[in-house]
Amino acid sequence: GRCYNLHRLDDSENPMDALTHLTAWLSYVQGKTDHSWSDGDYVFPALSKVAKSVLKSDTASTGCENARVKWGKKMSEQAFITLLNCVVRDMNRNGKSTRGYVKQEWRDIWFTSHTFRRAGAQYRFPFAVPERGWSLRMVKWWAGWTSNESAETFVRYLLDQAANDEDKQLADCLAPDREAHSYHVLRSEA
Repeated sequence: GRCYNLHRLDDSENPMDALTHLTAWLSYVQGKTDHSWSDGDYVFPALSKVAKSVLKSDTASTGCENARVKWGKKMSEQAFITLLNCVVRDMNRNGKSTRGYVKQEWRDIWFTSHTFRRAGAQYRFPFAVPERGWSLRMVKWWAGWTSNESAETFVRYLLDQAANDEDKQLADCLAPDREAHSYHVLRSEA
């Protein structure tokens, strides 16, 4: 595997500041549980009894009320995905969105770990402010893409959504107030 160095990001990138959120998680565990970290522990330990069935209901339950932590065992990808969807569902219960990126339209979407890889790549390549954007090589490395990935994969991940968004704007390109619309246009640097 790869070794990723984490650094604190500025406030504008706080939602994706892994170091800040990881530090908060470690402090939370230390303060809220009787667990003492040991070398054999995983930062994200295995969970059991997370109720996936709650995801299809509008009850007040989060699905994590009976969850049990298994220190010393790593969390499976499926457990992470279930937990992620429980959190998104709880943030967006009954279509009431909280601050951040959770929107009412996300109510019936099933998120996976793939969601993070694709969204991160899309943000850093075409959408980040220029001084925080990454080259294609940097995106490939961080996303863990192999050197034999085809150019088609990169286009599908990084440019298709931007092109689709821009296509939606073409009908309004003559509107005198088109700058007032909240569109993000992928522009080439001349």
